[in-house]
Parts: sequence; structure tokens; C-alpha cells
Amino acid sequence: MKINFLMSILLVACLRGVGVAEAELLLFGGSGHDEFLGCVDCNEYSSESVCNEYGKFGNDYSSDSIWNEYSSFGNEYASQSPWNEYSTSKSVPVLVDNQGK
Repeated sequence: MKINFLMSILLVACLRGVGVAEAELLLFGGSGHDEFLGCVDCNEYSSESVCNEYGKFGNDYSSDSIWNEYSSFGNEYASQSPWNEYSTSKSVPVLVDNQGK
């Protein structure tokens, strides 16, 4: 599987066990990038963290998690998944800071 930029950021953030940063990096998906998919660099124990395996966004079984291989955002074949190497930049989740940049 080809590793894309977003995947690299997610993996590094989770492996580092990063704490609270000055500007949190937030993940949004959906057709208008209006569906919140979790915080990438917040504390790993935060309920919003993509690294919290017990939280809504980090759990392998949650439909809102990019780690659920059967969800729209976690399936490597889904067009809205960051794991699909053929997805376009318009369809995959985007990473923004808490000011929308």
C-alpha cells in the first residue's frame, strides 16, 4: 500500500503520543469536508483523539473512525478514505488547524 502524506501525519502523531499543541490539527471528511473525524495531535486520551482506541474517532469499530476498515473513512477502497491511494484530494479528509487553515 502506498503511504500518502495524511497517513504519515496520522501515524507519526499516534506513535509519538503527542500532547496538547498550540494549534490542534483537526480532521474533517465528507463531501463538503463538514464531518468531524477527530483531532490528530491532541492528547491521546482525549475523547476526540484519533489515537484514543477507546474513543469515537480512534476505535477500530466506530463508524466515525478512520481506523475502522469497514467504514467510509477507514476502508482502503472507499473514495472518502485517506487509505485509498486512488482517492482524489476533493474526496479524502482534510487536515486543518482550529482556525480552519
